[in-house]
Amino acid sequence: ITGVEETLRIGNLRQELRLTPADSTLLEKLTKKFAREYPYECLSGLFVKTTVSELKKAAMESEEESFTKILYDEPEVVPYIPSFVKEKEEISGTDRGSAYHKVMELLDFKAFYLLWQENDNGDHSEDSSYDVLLKQELSRQLDEMEGSEKLSPEWREAVALPKVIAFLKSDLAKRMMAAAMKDKLYREQPFVLGLSANRLKESFPESEMVLIQGIIDVFFEEENHIVLADYKTDRVNNPEELSEKYKVQLDYYEEALERLTGKSVSEKLLYSFALSSQIALDKSVC
Repeated sequence: ITGVEETLRIGNLRQELRLTPADSTLLEKLTKKFAREYPYECLSGLFVKTTVSELKKAAMESEEESFTKILYDEPEVVPYIPSFVKEKEEISGTDRGSAYHKVMELLDFKAFYLLWQENDNGDHSEDSSYDVLLKQELSRQLDEMEGSEKLSPEWREAVALPKVIAFLKSDLAKRMMAAAMKDKLYREQPFVLGLSANRLKESFPESEMVLIQGIIDVFFEEENHIVLADYKTDRVNNPEELSEKYKVQLDYYEEALERLTGKSVSEKLLYSFALSSQIALDKSVC
């Protein structure tokens, strides 16, 4: 009986505590506090630092869904090989793109410039003497990259030599060669760009600053202005697909370069290894 009485006594005390004015006042205060709306809900998506790739992705996702599915993150075409005849797993699309970028970063454009000046007679057929010399020089440089362990054997294998040869015969490559001879060629340049938050979303305050980081594939100087370029290995059917997909990215690169160098970006170019062609983008209005 004592145990039952003690249980009842404790229950009565709990009921009394629930009904005390002090507890009711506290409960009211807590209720109001938890029910209060967060005054900075509009900033819930605001970040302090992001990358150009994320901003490009966000811009693409704001387009129609069908458009995004077509253009976003499509890998380069890789011929299908049945698993029972493959000795090892195929390299991923991301690694393939990284392999091309690494080769472009390491190529000795001064050597290719001398080869171009001394041997290019205008015959650009695949069996021309100039083409043969280009292949020999490219193979020599790739051997050197692999021998010095700057390029892995897997990444070297992922790079299609005819695609690189086609690039080396392009107008863009020749301009890069000429810039390299003047030490005006810059590759894989990292940057950090500060922007007002409302540039990214109108509801964000202008007073807030967001840092954007990225790496520029290549830019070079010509007559005191800058030419900006970017390499792409995406599988596409036409140049317009790449232009739409990467316009935002190149616009941010343009703004970063103009702020950092104080010089105007006169051209923005994409080079598509899939299409073996360069694509000019319109000048942005910042």
